[in-house]
Amino acid sequence: MNLNVLKNFEKLSVLAVDDHPLQCNGLQDFVMKFDFVANCDKAYNGIDAINLFSKQHYDIVFVDVEMPDMDGMELTRILRRDHKSTKIIIMTGYEKQDDIGVFFDMGVSAYLLKCYTEVELEKAIEVVVSGEQYLSEYIREIYDNYKLKKKGIEVKEKGELTKMETKIVTLMCKQLTSEQISYRMGLSKSTIDTHRK
Repeated sequence: MNLNVLKNFEKLSVLAVDDHPLQCNGLQDFVMKFDFVANCDKAYNGIDAINLFSKQHYDIVFVDVEMPDMDGMELTRILRRDHKSTKIIIMTGYEKQDDIGVFFDMGVSAYLLKCYTEVELEKAIEVVVSGEQYLSEYIREIYDNYKLKKKGIEVKEKGELTKMETKIVTLMCKQLTSEQISYRMGLSKSTIDTHRK
């Protein structure tokens, strides 16, 4: 891992929240390998996590989505409200478009599927600590489709064009510009540009 970006940071306090002890313990062991991590505590549900926050601040929290008593969505809402500086990394086996969209809309720093590799986890930590959001190419595509859906734009299935995109491609083949396509279809140029991408 390139630690240059982390050299100016004080050591971080980390919390792993997951109702599966093996996952939680494994994450704790992995995170403690980094010399920029001061400690990594564990909680097995959202309520335990909130109780730990009442005793100390955490710089980064890894949050599972499906947990008893208080799930990851509710925990994230509370953390965003009460602990705005804490960076939240969602770690889950679920890749539902609406969940991914809502979590990023709430301001999480990363969304990792539990099939992540150690390299991806290292990269995510580095990006998040530097103040950026981390999205793998796969998660970014899902989130981009969620944002299009929120705007009322028809979202394609993977590998397929929507009817609107098919029409845009047809007009592009006729050498029409985005402005001309926009006029013909009664849509904004930015919408046409989004579909062209």
